[in-house]
Amino acid sequence: MSPSASLLLLLLLGLSHALPLHEERDKDRDREYKGDLDDEQDDDQDDEQEDEQENKGHLDDEQDDEQEDEQENKGHLDDDQDDEQEDEQEDEQDDEQDDDQDDEQENKGHLDDEQDDEQDDEQENKGHLDDEQDDEQDDEQDDEQDDDQENKGDQDDEQENKGDQDDEQENKGHLDDDKVHDGVKHRETEHVDISTRILRANKGSDENLIEGDLVVPKHRNAIKCFYAQCLWRKGPDGLVKVPYVISKDFNFYEKQIIQGAANAFGRSTCIRYVPRTNERDYIYIVNKGGCYSSLGRVGGVQELSLNRAGCIYGGIAQHEMNHALGFQHEQVRSDRDRYVKISWQNITPGSAYNFYKANTNNLNTPYDYSSIMQYGRDAFSIAYGKYTITPIPNPNTPIGQRMGLSSWDIKRINLLYKCH
Repeated sequence: MSPSASLLLLLLLGLSHALPLHEERDKDRDREYKGDLDDEQDDDQDDEQEDEQENKGHLDDEQDDEQEDEQENKGHLDDDQDDEQEDEQEDEQDDEQDDDQDDEQENKGHLDDEQDDEQDDEQENKGHLDDEQDDEQDDEQDDEQDDDQENKGDQDDEQENKGDQDDEQENKGHLDDDKVHDGVKHRETEHVDISTRILRANKGSDENLIEGDLVVPKHRNAIKCFYAQCLWRKGPDGLVKVPYVISKDFNFYEKQIIQGAANAFGRSTCIRYVPRTNERDYIYIVNKGGCYSSLGRVGGVQELSLNRAGCIYGGIAQHEMNHALGFQHEQVRSDRDRYVKISWQNITPGSAYNFYKANTNNLNTPYDYSSIMQYGRDAFSIAYGKYTITPIPNPNTPIGQRMGLSSWDIKRINLLYKCH
């Protein structure tokens, strides 16, 4: 055999031996790799189990923590409930103590009130005893005064009887005393003239008055009304409107009397007393201390007082409203000495100024004894029967009336305001 063939044969033999070795090596490698894979899988499983156990441990820890937190919160709630119960008990105890204190104070107050009532009763009883003693002393003094007055004489008896009759007539009531003159209701009783009622009502008045019922002017120098500034203005229709307001102090019946007196001027003159709307100058009829008025228009609001206790008569209302138109009393006329005699010695001390003559505008009319502005015989008299005004030449001429405007009163209004 040739050398090349032998070499080839050897190579083939070597290869045949080498292949099984390689296969074995590959198998070993496969087994080794598989083992590594198994080890890795085991390691992974171990790691996963460890992780699961660790996670489970964490979960258990969290559950334990939650249970501990719940138990702690429950403990806090129990503590809060205990605190609330303790607070409620303390509040109840405090309330009970406060109630007890209040009851004690209330009982103490009742005791104090009872003591005060007893003291008041004692003082009241003492006051009653004092009053009884005072009444007894007053009765004794009254009896002595009555005895003295009974011995004064017939003149005082006549005056007293006259006063009693006047009082009885005044107390008969509005409806019994009502009379009608020129459509006006009057509450005059039979023998009492306007001036007597006015002066009686004005006793003690706080208003500064002259002639008995004229308000002393604050914006004029004297009691006179000659000029246009103190007269009420005439409108284009020829009417002189005098706005007025009646105070709410008067009742329905009294307002009827006042309105009737105001309406009487419109039946015979151009004067119209009308309820005020928004006029600047107007008369405010009030219930104050007496019967009085200003002389003429003074500007703005001017008060005319008709006291409810003694001035609610139609004649008195017309008398004061006529003053507001600008007319003074008849007995102070500048020419009065030819018609009446003034008995100065019979005038109440301090009242003589009410009889001083005035610088009057007589409008060329005669002296009017029956004027609503004429005072009665005993105006400002010192005693009953002592006349202060006496007509001349006939002393028996009636003067002073109580009904309403006379015919000459109406003519003078029409002349002063140029009504025709």
